[in-house]
Amino acid sequence: MDIDNYLYYEKELQVQLLSFFDDSDENSLRFLISIENEQIQEKHKLKELLDLILHVLNNHHRPSNIYEKIGQILSILKSDISKFFTKKEILEIFKSNKLILLYLIESKIIESNKRYFYDAISTEQYRKEDYLTFFYNEIKNFLPYQQKQEIETKLNQLNLDSESFKEKRKIGENDSLLCSYIRNDSVEKFIKEINQRKISLNSTIEPSIFETNQFLINKKTTLIEYSAFYGS
Repeated sequence: MDIDNYLYYEKELQVQLLSFFDDSDENSLRFLISIENEQIQEKHKLKELLDLILHVLNNHHRPSNIYEKIGQILSILKSDISKFFTKKEILEIFKSNKLILLYLIESKIIESNKRYFYDAISTEQYRKEDYLTFFYNEIKNFLPYQQKQEIETKLNQLNLDSESFKEKRKIGENDSLLCSYIRNDSVEKFIKEINQRKISLNSTIEPSIFETNQFLINKKTTLIEYSAFYGS
């Protein structure tokens, strides 16, 4: 494949990926079938595809069923991923995306009960993005006592049972009521809530450990900015 054809193929694949994550119709099904029929015989070609998937997920507006979409595409590629890459390599490829890591853990493509997983997500960058809290159940045995106590205190303040915690992780969004109203375009409920609580539209949104969007993690976002981001 010459460079022009390669660039065309890559651009077309990106368009199809965007369509897949945007739509829930037959276009999505056709894309999944095309990926399933793709014979990936070389490690670097699979790496390019995985990098593209990661880029789209990290930078594109995400649908509400994002975790399901991740599972649909990675389940098709699971065999090839495990064939070409070690578990550590898979972690290195995807560690910038919490939701992908969560899927990889739950589908047993990578192991979260190993030291290498804890080491990868405990750097300063990922600590700032609350990886240790998000993956607390997976890495708690590796945490120093004091840090473990701090995270447990933070989790207890959420007042969530284990099933609710798991569900919110898969949603991967700020779990505040106002944020959910904004994402779902629930205008009347949003207006009623801010009026009752006398909340300014310029007020800053409290951070959430469940936030997985690269544009919103560790950002001091106002309600107006959050609404603009979701096109509400």
